[in-house]
Amino acid sequence: MTTKVFVGNLAFRTTDQDLQTHFATYGEIKSSIIITRGRRSLGYGFVEFVNQADAEAAASALDQSEWFERNIKVEIAKELSEREPREPRQPRQPKEPKQPRQPKEPKQPKEPKEPKEEDENTDNDGPAPRRRPGRRPRRRNNKTATTTEDGEVATPAPAATEGSNGEEKKKRQRKPRAPRPQTEKVLSKTTLFVANLPFSVDDAALEGIFKDVEGFVSARVVRTRNGRSRGYGFVEFQNEEQQQKALEEKNGYKVVGQNEVERAIAISVSSSAPEGETQQQEQQ
Repeated sequence: MTTKVFVGNLAFRTTDQDLQTHFATYGEIKSSIIITRGRRSLGYGFVEFVNQADAEAAASALDQSEWFERNIKVEIAKELSEREPREPRQPRQPKEPKQPRQPKEPKQPKEPKEPKEEDENTDNDGPAPRRRPGRRPRRRNNKTATTTEDGEVATPAPAATEGSNGEEKKKRQRKPRAPRPQTEKVLSKTTLFVANLPFSVDDAALEGIFKDVEGFVSARVVRTRNGRSRGYGFVEFQNEEQQQKALEEKNGYKVVGQNEVERAIAISVSSSAPEGETQQQEQQ
């Protein structure tokens, strides 16, 4: 026999502590528990006593007694081996397959209605028919009929539409733009163009590369509006001989940039448009 008692038909407000207090008068209790699903009580629980005699006394005394306005059911809990086996469920019968729908018969075309004959005796002086809401009135042709010298009425000729007499409207063709005048570039005799510069190189660093060359005048790094280097610049000398000398000595010169990576700078002679053409463009 077991020392566990089954308690059923409990009020949902009953707690584990209430269950232990209610059964404590019949003997020493080992444990008490309310079976719940989540936080909600299922209305039954179990009380386990230390002695089997106390469990039997509590079951006989409290069965069908009133507690929390309910008649509770108290009995000795059965072991799993003592329970009667459940009857096996009968297998479900397969559903009968649905019969396919029969195709619908095609609808016969409706016969056209005969037009109603207008009554000759109807008055045309009645109210005008109402226009359907949502429809815009048709636009009238602004061209009016004119009279000739003989008094005959001359109606305007209908406007030509696309495809009439096999002729289509000609699409408007845009005038081609005049080609821009190609200006011949003139090589500078004093300025060098320096490319492949690291972004960390400024005017002072560029000057430090070329200041040891005789005839050095100035050095400038080209920057954006935000002040960031574009990676190239210009160096100016006094004459063409000094310019060519700097080109031979410094072309391929290695500069240390970010992350201590060396770059070989590329140097070439700077070019510009002829002065005469630039003055003409400014006057235009």
